Formats: sequence, structure tokens, C-alpha cells
Amino acid sequence: MRSPSGQRGLLVAVIALLLVTELALSPFYPQLLGKLYGAEDPGTVGLLLWLCRATALVALPLLGLLSRRLGLHRLVAAGLAACVVLDGALALAPSAAAFIALSAAAAAAGTALLLAYPALVALDDGGPPGVLAFVALLHGATLIATLLGAAITGLPNPRLGLGAIAALDLVLLVLVLRALPNAVAPAHAARTSRIVPPRQGAALAAVAVVAIAFELAANVVRPFFTAYAQESGLTLGAAALLFLLPSLAALGVLPMAAAVRCALGAALLPLALVTAALGAGLQAAVPDAAALIAGRLLLGVGLGLAHVELDLAMFAAAGTDGPGYAAVETLRAGALMLAPILAALTASASLASPLAAGALLFAVAAALTPVLITRPEMEEARARIP
Repeated sequence: MRSPSGQRGLLVAVIALLLVTELALSPFYPQLLGKLYGAEDPGTVGLLLWLCRATALVALPLLGLLSRRLGLHRLVAAGLAACVVLDGALALAPSAAAFIALSAAAAAAGTALLLAYPALVALDDGGPPGVLAFVALLHGATLIATLLGAAITGLPNPRLGLGAIAALDLVLLVLVLRALPNAVAPAHAARTSRIVPPRQGAALAAVAVVAIAFELAANVVRPFFTAYAQESGLTLGAAALLFLLPSLAALGVLPMAAAVRCALGAALLPLALVTAALGAGLQAAVPDAAALIAGRLLLGVGLGLAHVELDLAMFAAAGTDGPGYAAVETLRAGALMLAPILAALTASASLASPLAAGALLFAVAAALTPVLITRPEMEEARARIP
């Protein structure tokens, strides 16, 4: 049996590789679909993103139930095997419709690896280390994935790059088949034996409402940003670098999260959301390079701190297993499904509009936080900080 540190390292590696392969193309779908199929309508991109979110939304609770019967490692391996096939087929998709259908199916299959997140948090009794690790992984993977996506989009034949994603999936599948069965089973057992007692339904609902607004805001600003930056006169490479800045800022602020939390206490979450709102609003209002850089940095600082606080509140209220966690995550996945629709609708007016919509949603979340998220669940999570 692997040690807890060995289990943690493998779970971290699995999540990181999944996030890289899943996030690589999302910021570049407008350019990629246009280059491969001449599909430049924002509605087409919105449909693609919406279908990916919809299939993931349906798959998540089903996979959570199946993991109790089949075992987490079997679901992870099966999901990865499907991704190898589906991502490989993407490289050969003859039309935009086929590309969209295959992407949606791959998103559903890839959802299996998200089950490793609560297993990672459970190793630390639902405390901050696992949450901080996941948020750091998310933003670190975004950096790598954006560079990978830009490289794929910039290729004379992007289909070769799409085939490379399938190869990455295959590498991950080999790792899973060789090592994960011995590591995830103990982690899953730890998760079920170290459940944080769930709070009452009202606390779960309160966290879910703020999380929905956060997920909508964080994701509505993504799909059309690189196109917006190019419209402002920047090259695709410069737009990709700007797309990375929030993740860099989030990674930079995460090591200071504990100190900031101790200094600000209950005010941290609403202040982080206000910071994100200011960053998104600045980008929408002033599309020159300096304002975009400042706005992206502010957005990243707010995203990093707010994400950690929201996930701590979620696990403190719902535990790392059971119906509470599944319910909140399903609602968050629903928000992710709605975000591309909102992005496409607002982008039809102007490419700056998704950023303005994100700023408004962040502000709404900040206003709701002091009213809805009461202190007990946050203080319980905060008390476990080393």
C-alpha cells in the first residue's frame, strides 16, 4: 500500500495531466473552428462549449454513484481510454458538427478524473492543503494548456496538434493502469472514513448560490478573450500571453493565502470577489495593453483567493463525500454549462461584453457573500490551517 504522500503525489499528477489536456483548446475555439471549418460565428463556439458542459453535468453525478460500485480506478481508466479514442477522432473530424459532437463526448469521459479531487482533499481531513493544491493545479495547468493550445492553433495543420492531445491521454492512461489501482483505493477508503460532518441544507444552499455566481463570472470571460485582444490590435501570441496572466497572478498569491486569510478573516471572500470584478471591468472598459495587463492581474488575484475560500466553505459544509458534495458540484457544473451561452449572447453585441458581464456577476457574488455564507462553516475550515 502506498504512503499518504505517495497517494497524494499520484492524485496530483492525475489531476494535473487531466486539466492540461481538457483546458488546452478552450480559449482558442474561435480561431480553431475558423481555421479548420470556416465556422466563425460566436454561436458555434457557444454551442460547442455548452454541449461539453452539458455532457459533463450529466456524467458527474452518474460517475459519482458508479464509483461506489465499480471503484474509482476502474472509472478513471475507462474514462481515459475513451478520451484516447475520442481525442484521436477529433484530429480526423470532417466537419464542425462532428468536431462538436466528439468534443462533447470527450468532455463526458474526462469527467471521471474529477473524482480524484475529493479523494485528494480527504487525505487532509477536508482541510486547506488539498484545496490549495487543486487551485494551484488548476491555474498551473491553465498556463501549460494555454501555451499548448496556442501552439496547436498556430500550426499550419492543427490536426497534428489534436493528435498530440490524444497521445498525452495515452501516457496518462498508462500511468493509471500501472499505478492508480494501488493508490486510489486507499485514498477513496480514507475519503469515506474521514467525512467532515455535513452541515444543514441551508448552509449548502448558501455556498452553492455564491459558487454559481462565481463560476458564471469566472467562465463567461474566457471564451472570447483572445479574440477581443486581437480585435484591440494584439497578435495571437500576445493575446495568449495576456490570457495566462490571471493564472500567473493566482499562483503568485496562493502562497500568501493563509496570511491574507488570518489578516482579513470573514472579509476575504467578498474582497477577493470585488477584486476580480474590478479586474474584469477594467479590461472591458479600457482595451489598451496596459489596462488589459492590470485588469488580468487583478482578475487573477481575486480568482485565486476566492476559489480557495469557496472550496473550503463547500467541503466544510458538505464533507468530501455523500449527497451534499455531489449536489454542490452538480450545481457548479450547471453554471459552467450556462457560461458559454451567456458568453456567446453577450459577444454578439461586442467582444468586450463578456468581460462586463463577468464583472457584474463577480460584484453580485461579493454582495451575496456576507448575507448567505455564515461564519461557522468558514471558521471550521479556517481552524484546520497549520
